[in-house]
Amino acid sequence: MKLSLFTLGDQVTDPVTGIQETAAQRHRAIVEAAAVADEVGIHGMHVGEHHGLEYTTCAPPVILSAIGERTCNLRLSTAVTLAANLDPVRAAEDYATVDALSGGRCEVVVGRGNFFVGTYTLFGQRIEDSHDLLRDAVELLVQLWGGNPVNWAGPKHRAPL
Repeated sequence: MKLSLFTLGDQVTDPVTGIQETAAQRHRAIVEAAAVADEVGIHGMHVGEHHGLEYTTCAPPVILSAIGERTCNLRLSTAVTLAANLDPVRAAEDYATVDALSGGRCEVVVGRGNFFVGTYTLFGQRIEDSHDLLRDAVELLVQLWGGNPVNWAGPKHRAPL
């Protein structure tokens, strides 16, 4: 059995102190929790991705890189990467960089992220296109991380490579 930590980076008011952490404090707390988790033998840290909401984790690869620099064994994972909303080339580059910097400890979990429809609006997308966006993104991510030259002339949602 393997035990991991998970965060969405939600910002809530502490019920005891009545204080709400700033985004910077929340980011630092996530990194600190991961460092302690690594010290005690926890398997991984999963960082969720949210945009335009009361969550601080809009850039999981940045947070995971910071965690990677503070830890030695902890698996660095997403929970989830909003593949339908992101440019797959940029996501591939970002997470490949985290993987390289951490010595191969990065794991990417992709999802459609349709719980908060406003995310699609924020990125100029339509929720009705979410299945196609996810399918195209996953197909391209698999090709990009496959280690071979990529020629992509996918559907309308992304420019060809």
